[in-house]
Amino acid sequence: MILQTQCNKCSKLIRFHSFATDRFELSNFKKIKQLDLKCKKCGSEDKYDINKIYSKFKLIKLISVSMMLTYFILLIIITPRYFDKIWELPSLGIVVLASLLLSPFVIFIMINHNIETSQRRFNSSRL
Repeated sequence: MILQTQCNKCSKLIRFHSFATDRFELSNFKKIKQLDLKCKKCGSEDKYDINKIYSKFKLIKLISVSMMLTYFILLIIITPRYFDKIWELPSLGIVVLASLLLSPFVIFIMINHNIETSQRRFNSSRL
C-alpha cells in the first residue's frame, strides 16, 4: 500500500510503502501517535501524526488495466488459430468465447474492489 502525507516544511507529498492494513498496524501494534518520516525534497526529518497519513492505490490500478490490455492483445493473436476448432460445437464455442472475453473484466473488478476496500479501511481507521 502506498501511504502519503504532506511535509511540514515544504508542503510536498511524502510517499512511502507499507504492508499495514490500518493505522494501528502502522504504529507497530503500539499506541504511538506519531511516526518519524524524512522528506526527500527538502531533507527535513520530522514527526507526523498517524491520523494524517492516507493511502493511495493508483499504481496498482494502472498495472491491472495494463494486464487486461495485454490479455486482450494475446487473445486477438491466439484465438484465430483455434477459432475453427472452437466453433465445431456451437454451444461450447459460445461458452468458451464468452468466458475468454469476460474473464479479464471479472479479474479487474475483483482486484479493484479489493484495493478500494483496503484503502477505505485504512483511511477510515483512527488511533
